Order: sequence, then structure tokens, then C-alpha cells
Amino acid sequence: MGSATVEFDCIVAANAVVLQDQTVPERLLTYSAPAETSPLFDDQLDRISETCDHYINLEQRSVCHAILSC
Repeated sequence: MGSATVEFDCIVAANAVVLQDQTVPERLLTYSAPAETSPLFDDQLDRISETCDHYINLEQRSVCHAILSC
């Protein structure tokens, strides 16, 4: 049985189907069934990183608040 490979800085959308033995090269958005791809540009990757950092910060504040409230 083969396996799929998703390289660095890729996003695989919900319900996307990456086929067996398919490789998704780095910096691509993968969507659809079977998987199709679209390039991710620097400004998009920067925004995604900023959004991730924001949610990590919210989670850390939430945990800290929960600990202090106990």
C-alpha cells in the first residue's frame, strides 16, 4: 500500500482527497476531490502565521486565566 506526502507549508482543505502515492509539493493549497492545488504566496503564508499566533496567544491566556481562577 502506498502513502501520500504533503510537503512543508501546505494547507489541505477540509474534504480534500489526496490520493495514494500523491505528493503535494511545498507552499500549495490543496482542495477538492481528487486533490487540486493552488500556490500559496508569501503574503498568504504570513497572514496564516499571524492567525495561528493569535489563536495560540488566546489559548495561553485562557489557560492562564483558568489556573488563576481556581
